[in-house]
Amino acid sequence: MYSFRSIFPVLLFFLVIFQTGCGESPTGGSTETTGKVQGRVVSSADPGSAIAGATVRIEGTDMTAVTAEDGSFTFDGVTDGDVRIVIDAPAGSGYESSEVEVSVHGGGTVDLDVAVLPQDLRPDRIQLYPAEARLGILDETRFWVNVWADWLGEDGQGPGDPGDGVDVDGDHEGEDDFVPPRGDNEETTDEFVPPRGEDGEIGAEKSGDYPYLRPTWSIKSDTPIGVISREGTFIGTAVGRGTIVATFATDLVATATVEVVADGDVVRVQMAPGYWLSIQSGAEQYMGAYAVTGRGTLLEDPAIDWSLDPQTLGTLEPVTGLTAEEEAEIVRSLPFYHEYIDYGWPDGPLTDEWYPEYPREDLIGKVSLAKFTAAEPPDERAAGVVRAALGDVHADTEVHVRRRGVLERAYIAPDEIHVRRDSRIFFSAAGLNEFGYALEGLTFEWRVEPEGFGVFADFDDPDKPGGHDDGFPPHDGTDIGPDGTNHEDHGGMGMDDDEPIRPPFEVESFRIFSPEQTGEGEIIVTVTDPVSAVSIEARAHVFVEAPPRLIDVIVEPEIIEVERGHEIPVHAFAIAEDGDVVTHVKFEWILSSPSLGDFYDGPREPDYDSTLAGDDGEHPGRPDGSDDEFGFSMRIFHAADTPGEGSIIVEAHTENGDAVRREVP
Repeated sequence: MYSFRSIFPVLLFFLVIFQTGCGESPTGGSTETTGKVQGRVVSSADPGSAIAGATVRIEGTDMTAVTAEDGSFTFDGVTDGDVRIVIDAPAGSGYESSEVEVSVHGGGTVDLDVAVLPQDLRPDRIQLYPAEARLGILDETRFWVNVWADWLGEDGQGPGDPGDGVDVDGDHEGEDDFVPPRGDNEETTDEFVPPRGEDGEIGAEKSGDYPYLRPTWSIKSDTPIGVISREGTFIGTAVGRGTIVATFATDLVATATVEVVADGDVVRVQMAPGYWLSIQSGAEQYMGAYAVTGRGTLLEDPAIDWSLDPQTLGTLEPVTGLTAEEEAEIVRSLPFYHEYIDYGWPDGPLTDEWYPEYPREDLIGKVSLAKFTAAEPPDERAAGVVRAALGDVHADTEVHVRRRGVLERAYIAPDEIHVRRDSRIFFSAAGLNEFGYALEGLTFEWRVEPEGFGVFADFDDPDKPGGHDDGFPPHDGTDIGPDGTNHEDHGGMGMDDDEPIRPPFEVESFRIFSPEQTGEGEIIVTVTDPVSAVSIEARAHVFVEAPPRLIDVIVEPEIIEVERGHEIPVHAFAIAEDGDVVTHVKFEWILSSPSLGDFYDGPREPDYDSTLAGDDGEHPGRPDGSDDEFGFSMRIFHAADTPGEGSIIVEAHTENGDAVRREVP
């Protein structure tokens, strides 16, 4: 939620003018007040396309208007209260008729963009998110509509996928529930980005060129509580409750409740882990929750009421008796995240941009802690909800407990690979139980056969031996070796998609292998379960070929022409006898005359794009430019201020002793 307190004085001025200008007669006596309803009728699929000639009328009155060329209409003298506006599309226009409910208060003006639906784009059903919202004065929250329709693809659904068992609505049924996408560790992730139109609005588009459908947004309330934009952004302006209404057609209406609270009231409870937790039976997890007021401040030592449903899922006990240092350490470890924009599913945001709402140090002393211990489920997994409540405000985290079971199979990926001797290959391993879940708390022992066939390398420094167990490797998950394999195709962590491996993947073990001999060998990992003392091996077959001979260096551009004092990127590629690129090549760059200029050692021009430098991002402007282990090298050549001619000489050398020289004028 954004805070608009910085513009509060301006809004307050207009609110005062509005309130003092209506609602009483000049003599001070109470009279029935009337207001104005005005707006436009536009296409739901193209809000910039006005619908002229539509008939607009207020039900129960004789007020009728026909929209102008720009789609506009106006009604004066509308009695305060709830008003139903009926829109009849022009005959033959291809648009459906609609009805919209709004509330008129204190003789004020209601501005309304009425979006009418093209008949050939009618959704089967719609659902409004979030179903409930609670916010402070001058804060905002974003509402959006999920759409199901045949023209949205094979599954006929917009964002989300109902029926996959995520119990958003709390009915423990799993049908018709909105399912936010999950990452490999079953946490909600930034993989889901609600589709947007060209103006950045969130829409019902699922993929391809499906149109964005905008509903008509309106507010129903007994008293004025806020305003809502045509994009569904609600801003609270006064304390009260109301209903957000999203209308596509007379029989396609979705609603959500909204409450604006006073500055000192609790507006929401934030919990960590939030929204989703996957845990193995017998494991423990600290839970934390803090409370935010309508003013945006944190409550000191909130009296959170913790509960678990069903209680057979495990035990949930408040954490007490900690020293200040112990409490601070736990709070710092909890994954408190918040949204950038409130367009989330009920009880919490879902967004493409997660970040801590408050600095960790600010949370110390303001977080209630509990410890959840997962029980052994009767089947392979069980689900429930941990709730942190403060009065009638609460936050829920859906908990899935995986039955630990026994170690039944060891898994290694890839299990077979053909590479060159100058490659580095990324391997991952896990131990699976009888349900196909990766077990936690296992030990991994890696070895290579035959001896001397190759070595394991460290992730951060490939020249150092090492590896990584029980957690995500410290890199971005992209390809590490020059074997041409994008390991993101294997579930992001080297796992084949058709294997029954299941989250969480953070319990895997990882290694980078560097071959040192040609021929055939094996990577062997022994996975041991300390609980049952069971050990199982998994083997990967590695076929190593000798690297091809270096026969040429290609330099681009072939002829270098550059203005005095300017810069140009120059690229070099080491080419093998088979036409492929040779890896692990050392390049030397030489100027035939120092008077020609020098190679890049920092930005020289104000409009220079530093991304062209090709360096590693940590050392921008290093004078030696960038060399890539995959047979590519780059330099930025900075021309001298005086004209001249000469050449750039590139020499490439391999570990086999191959050497090639290329001279570029």
